[in-house]
Amino acid sequence: MIYKLVNHMEKIDRQDLVSMSKIMKSQCLRNIKKFSFPYRTVDIWNRSSEEIVAAESVHKFKGKCAQI
Repeated sequence: MIYKLVNHMEKIDRQDLVSMSKIMKSQCLRNIKKFSFPYRTVDIWNRSSEEIVAAESVHKFKGKCAQI
């Protein structure tokens, strides 16, 4: 899902994105958001290398992620 958001395959509010490859994490006030899938994956996405983030397709993205 994050791959699709960053590569403009899904719509998102542009204020949530810091750049094309990094996603800004909003402050959460409740535990339900803190433990949600999107909130937990932001740190993992931001630690990913530019090579993985810049993959041309979802298939190539999954392949590069599997190599790690």
